[in-house]
Amino acid sequence: MADASRAPDRGRPPRVTAEGIARALLEIRGHEPNLAEVAERLDVGRATLYSHVRGQQALRRFAQNALLEDWEPAPVAPGTHWSVWARDYAGEIRSKLADYPYLADVMSGTRSDLPGQVIHTERVMSRLVDLGLPADEAFLLLRCLVVMVVGLHAQPWGGTRHDPGQSAQFESWVRTHPSPVPTLLRLLDDGASSRHLGGTGVFHVLIDFLIRGFAERRGEDLDGISSGRAAEPAG
Repeated sequence: MADASRAPDRGRPPRVTAEGIARALLEIRGHEPNLAEVAERLDVGRATLYSHVRGQQALRRFAQNALLEDWEPAPVAPGTHWSVWARDYAGEIRSKLADYPYLADVMSGTRSDLPGQVIHTERVMSRLVDLGLPADEAFLLLRCLVVMVVGLHAQPWGGTRHDPGQSAQFESWVRTHPSPVPTLLRLLDDGASSRHLGGTGVFHVLIDFLIRGFAERRGEDLDGISSGRAAEPAG
């Protein structure tokens, strides 16, 4: 018969939880965290953390999943055009890659078994569909944006390892080869004197080029979108 006067054996509360690991990973920016860093942030030994995340590869996938699950894209404001939201989302991707560069490989893949990637894709698709894009076009635009931003992230003119000399070479190439890229040339000529064509400048020029090309494919004219006018079918 149990002694009713004895205090129940509650045991030690867990020192490491999945939520705690995720919070620690979100706080480590600029590089891929390792087991020692996360264990130190959680104030536990590596062996304790290893019982939850078995090895660096498992930690990477845990981190990628946690980051994608946590990433809530910007809401859709009333009257926003899909092109405006898409530009903002491209900026979100770029910011995430700067903080968490190890997201690049999972974001650029066309398939993944990470639940977080599925959740994030569904969130973005929902925004684009709410903005009037059919689901198939929304997915195409999403993939194009991701591939372009992830690619730019690895290039000198993408902003992470910006080389002013290569940026100048790129601008010169565009100006001397106008035939293949008339839309991009037009963008460069439009207020180019006030546009800094460093890493950030080229990034926005190329994203504009992609989005304008996508709009032309849809028969839309994006001139005036930034000033609030609705897109009109191309005549």
